[in-house]
Amino acid sequence: MKLPARPTYLLIVMAAACSASALAAPDPAPLMVAGGALDPTLRPRDVYIGTPTAAVADPATACTLAERYVAAVNTRRYADIAALFAPDGIFYEPSQEIARGRAAIEEAQRKIGMIKPQIIPVAYVGNKTDCMVELSVGVEIDGKPRHMLVSIDHFTVDDKGLATRMIAFARSRPSDPLLQPKTTAPPVR
Repeated sequence: MKLPARPTYLLIVMAAACSASALAAPDPAPLMVAGGALDPTLRPRDVYIGTPTAAVADPATACTLAERYVAAVNTRRYADIAALFAPDGIFYEPSQEIARGRAAIEEAQRKIGMIKPQIIPVAYVGNKTDCMVELSVGVEIDGKPRHMLVSIDHFTVDDKGLATRMIAFARSRPSDPLLQPKTTAPPVR
């Protein structure tokens, strides 16, 4: 087999190399979500590329209570958190524990506060009696401060503006001890 003249042969090789690189899988693009862009290199974890933009609650909704909750969590004001709840309010923790009443809610929040979470609300959706808030938390990944989506919290608010129930729906992160159930449920038959 006779090869083409050298300059032509080099052009063919270069064209083939360029075509191969063009056909290779492109770098994944960041996924745009509430609060900003998620880093595609850290999937399946939902980690923001930068600090997410904090959402602002609509003042005509129950989300103003969720906004006060976030502020109290970030400043570790546990009595203030408990005061956001009705006297018989219920807090369903991500760990599947249930705190009933203000004293139990304050104690549960103190336990969560031991990890010193710094949360940013990235989205609020609500009406007069319910609010869903999506939260990111400051974490350290590879020695660098980052922010990761961690939960969606659902608040139900009474006519006095107090939370009657809060359910924290945590994203699945099996290595996080706070998200592990304290007991094992019997198998369903």
